[in-house]
Amino acid sequence: MRRFDVRRIPTPEWARTPNIWLNLKLADYHAIQAHREWMLEVVHRMVEDHLNGGGYVTEPGVETAQGLEPFRSATRLSGEYYIGDESYTMEVGPVRFSISIMARCLSRSPQGDSAERDYLGLEAWLECLPGEWDFKPVSHLNMSVI
Repeated sequence: MRRFDVRRIPTPEWARTPNIWLNLKLADYHAIQAHREWMLEVVHRMVEDHLNGGGYVTEPGVETAQGLEPFRSATRLSGEYYIGDESYTMEVGPVRFSISIMARCLSRSPQGDSAERDYLGLEAWLECLPGEWDFKPVSHLNMSVI
């Protein structure tokens, strides 16, 4: 069931500047960045799959025992996200890159304004071999309240 038209947006003006952590050579980081759009397409598919399937998002009308709307509610999520913090590490045995990309999912804006709307953090873990640039998801997305 497709709930959202998932869309990556530029970092909003109100958002803090994302951090980038490197535990590899700068030349390796630049080599990865030459394939950034492909890497972000893999992250996008992971976010889209998470929001539109797998039962991770609560359907509209569901309430908790306390009568509250549960976290990860389909009525709260807008389907928009932007890229937050990133982490890049060189692993050995075999040599490969381990990459973490945080997708910062936004809530709907009830007033239609541009106020901060961070709602759900989805951390995507990818792996790729140097020179192959085939970014593969390592695990499911890690979720966090943001």
